[in-house]
Amino acid sequence: MTAVGSETPLGRVLEGLRRVVCRATINEASTKWDKRGSDLRSGKSALACSVVAVLSVPAFVVAAMTAVVVTHGRPAAAETLVTSQTRIQSAPGERDHSAAAERRVRVGVGATASIASEGGLPAGSGAMDNRLTGISCVSSLFCVAVGSYTNSGGTLQNLVLTWNGSTWSVDASSTLSTAATDSNRLTGVSCVSTTFCVAAGVYGGPSSIQNLILTWNGSTWSLDSASSLSTSTTHANLLTGISCTSTIFCAATGFSTSQLGSHGLVLTWDGKSWSLTGGMFSVPGTQATLTGVSCASATFCVATGGNFNGTNYQSSLLTWNGKAWASNTSAALSTSPYQDNFLTGISCASTIYCVASGYYDNGVNDQNLVLAFNGSSWSLNSAGSLSASQSENNFLVGVSCASSSFCVAAGYYTTKLANQNAVLQWNGSSWSLDSSSSLSTSGFEANLLSGVSCTSATFCAAVGYFDNGANEQDLVVSWNGSAWVLDAAPALSSTLATLPGYWFVASDGGIFSFGDAKFYGSMGGKRLNAPIVGMAADPATGGYWFVASDGGIFSFNAPFLGSMGGRRLNAPIVGMASSSDGRGYWFVASDGGIFSFGDSAFDGSMGGKPLNAPIVNMAAA
Repeated sequence: MTAVGSETPLGRVLEGLRRVVCRATINEASTKWDKRGSDLRSGKSALACSVVAVLSVPAFVVAAMTAVVVTHGRPAAAETLVTSQTRIQSAPGERDHSAAAERRVRVGVGATASIASEGGLPAGSGAMDNRLTGISCVSSLFCVAVGSYTNSGGTLQNLVLTWNGSTWSVDASSTLSTAATDSNRLTGVSCVSTTFCVAAGVYGGPSSIQNLILTWNGSTWSLDSASSLSTSTTHANLLTGISCTSTIFCAATGFSTSQLGSHGLVLTWDGKSWSLTGGMFSVPGTQATLTGVSCASATFCVATGGNFNGTNYQSSLLTWNGKAWASNTSAALSTSPYQDNFLTGISCASTIYCVASGYYDNGVNDQNLVLAFNGSSWSLNSAGSLSASQSENNFLVGVSCASSSFCVAAGYYTTKLANQNAVLQWNGSSWSLDSSSSLSTSGFEANLLSGVSCTSATFCAAVGYFDNGANEQDLVVSWNGSAWVLDAAPALSSTLATLPGYWFVASDGGIFSFGDAKFYGSMGGKRLNAPIVGMAADPATGGYWFVASDGGIFSFNAPFLGSMGGRRLNAPIVGMASSSDGRGYWFVASDGGIFSFGDSAFDGSMGGKPLNAPIVNMAAA
């Protein structure tokens, strides 16, 4: 991959963003980088950076902005973050109850995978990366998280997760993206109710990067990729943040860039159409980037970002009064004019209380930074207690305030082994830091929180992703008022049937996995009341079920939804199939009788009717 020179206009824009998501070299065991960008200027592959998180430009954006040819999809080996070199994949044809398959490694909450002693696919081969980058919660019963996944063609596609108070559902349908061959990424989302949400992001082909908007009406998402959303079809455009106060007012922020320079941009929604509000924003002679926005009302919004003054990035703010945007680049917003400062997130609980989060460079490494607004002025807090380590890099990426006495800022910090999640919590008088291991999947797996949403002091949800050594998967960390709970289950990530791979199941319950099909467990070597006769994959979790001829069910990384085990059957079960959402399944008997469980509907059967030959299997439409 050809690197982007930091002396170019684009390079100067990316410089302020890149540290948040800069990916370490495959040859290093720790996530460190040259903060001065010398590797970017020299084009060394050892520290190629792919700006790919919530505030970032995807790799394909860099390609379009600079006419640099890059590969869509998973970053090249030189960009792959080193965590664990373990292959979490069964070797092709390996029996589940062999010695190698019986060794397991924990890859997420409630999930295990077998480790093959040899063979298997290289890490990331044929696998889909998933990354959540933004979240918005209306209540503890409704949240929407957005991001992207890599499809089987290696192209980024939009991804939406919805929370109903008990479970997350994944939507990776093609209607969320402009085209399967266009790179798409959602960067932020804002919901005002369960029937109105707006997500913002970017899409592009080989030579054009433009803004896109998705709108939720309570039942479906509609996509808007009209050229009027962008400054120019010949300029690169990227939306990075969005905030809605009602169905008739939203503000989306981002930036537009060309070879001549970059400018922050704002789009506003009036209930009927989107418009570029007040043109583009930058301080004369500088490069400007807007990374986030928060609106307390239709007449009060604050947008955050940074301006490059030729030497350093300095924090900048834009304030909306209902008629126009006013720029604030006061020196009081930054720790020093000689230190890089960059604001990455903003949350306004009211017109008299806002918190902005970000980072600054103290000359040794990057440290967390918080700015607070009291209705008349901004105050800066760069205390060392805000960061997990004074000797490592720290980044705050998102912030959410439920009130002036409760806020949460989320991000990550680097260690010698891998990036780890961290949260800051505000109680009305002081900030407290939580960087405990319970916030991350593993100290050996890279974790990155990129967005957070709080509805009260007893409910927050932060989203991001982790690298399990094979690919990147979605994660959610939830606050219940007393503790943070980590969820990194496979059900959070897109597991579309585009992954090459399959399983065989034997009558004794032994499993054989091939390609990208993961091993989650089996009944091999265990006593069965009846032989296994069928198997179905769970499209939601990537797990699977076995069914025995007596109707008994065995679930592996898949929910148990009921069975016929122990009940009288007129004929033995001969097959099974799962519903498209993974929340139900059917059994079929040799006499054509059907048994439905979960949300799988009963649509008829051949039970009690004459057959010329016995039924031997079934399939779901």
